[in-house]
Amino acid sequence: MDTLDQGDFVRAWAVQPRRFAWLLGAGASASAGLRTANQVRDDLLLRVYAERHGLIRQNLNANDPNVRSVLTAYFDGRNGMVPFGSADDYSCAFKLALPDESARRSYLQGILKGCRPSFGQRVFGALMTAGFIDIVTTTNFDDLIEQAAAESYTAVNDVSDPRRLYVAALNSVDRARRILSAESHPLLVKLHGDFRESSLKNLTEELVVQDQVLRQSVQDVSRSVGLAVVGYSGRDESVMEMLESSTLLDSAWPAGLWWFTREPGRLPERVRRLLEIAAERGVASYLVALETFDELMASLVLQAELTDDARTYINGLQSASRVADASPPVASKRSYPIIRYNALPVLAAPTSVLHASLSGIDNEEFRRRSKEAGWRGVAVQAGGSVWGWGDPSSWRASSAPPRERRHRPAQR
Repeated sequence: MDTLDQGDFVRAWAVQPRRFAWLLGAGASASAGLRTANQVRDDLLLRVYAERHGLIRQNLNANDPNVRSVLTAYFDGRNGMVPFGSADDYSCAFKLALPDESARRSYLQGILKGCRPSFGQRVFGALMTAGFIDIVTTTNFDDLIEQAAAESYTAVNDVSDPRRLYVAALNSVDRARRILSAESHPLLVKLHGDFRESSLKNLTEELVVQDQVLRQSVQDVSRSVGLAVVGYSGRDESVMEMLESSTLLDSAWPAGLWWFTREPGRLPERVRRLLEIAAERGVASYLVALETFDELMASLVLQAELTDDARTYINGLQSASRVADASPPVASKRSYPIIRYNALPVLAAPTSVLHASLSGIDNEEFRRRSKEAGWRGVAVQAGGSVWGWGDPSSWRASSAPPRERRHRPAQR
């Protein structure tokens, strides 16, 4: 399957923004500082490992490569865990560490506490309030999209056509039934629940019986709009089944199915199968390369025709460029690297090397002579010879006359 550039989607979106629904996964919240699914998995398993082995948990860091290797050796396909990288390793880690729902909710509240929307999420919230995005579904528990929409409401909202965000989660499913009603837009459907609710869905057996109303709402809307999937790995079988059943409907996703990924070459087989099914059903299906959600939102907002108030608000979200004096290096002049090449462009490099035969001159004597001669260059002495880069004329005083040899420049 060919991979498109995000610009292909941006141009398609710009001429019909309200014909796209969105599905946001954990990757859409990554730049806000939220842990990825693998980071949550490792943290949960670290808690189990520390408890089983009588270790002080706060002295261990799941991001430490050595700790991760220990966790992998102990848990990867053994000791109560499925193999790492399998579709349900995240769910299995939760069940192993925190089988009680209230404990899981408290854990999630702890890791979400104090998180603020990223630039991309703030732009997304502003686009919702401004009327460019109507329908969003998410597998995330956080409330960052809600925060972003609320922050933009005063600055961006059209008082003659107010657009306050509606949220449908496991405790408020009736709102999802009105997904096709313009009066209920913008609408955010939280498929796995909200961390503040009494119900959460993050174990495999819970996801299998995920609320049918929320899933049905996605199927209902699939015949009216296209779908952009961003930051979602495709690891939840219930969500993938929901997308597949929606795709099998007649006239599904009329504006196309667009799946964004950072690694097109490592697309999960479940996702690839969904896109193939879509293509077989006559649905325009696309795989789009994307680095971050923030980059996509920055590109979209450049193409959106915003009101002056909305443009001013979004421009204010971008950090102002800062210029500061560079501090001089404080390290000893004898320390390496002598020059930090990441600060200097290399415009040209030598294409020839100097070679001289030495007789009765050791390395210390050669360096002394070079210094006295004022030679500025780089040289290495070995086996009665010296090789270097520099000006041959000033080198003659410190060694036998060099002969120049051509060599192939190093690849840079």
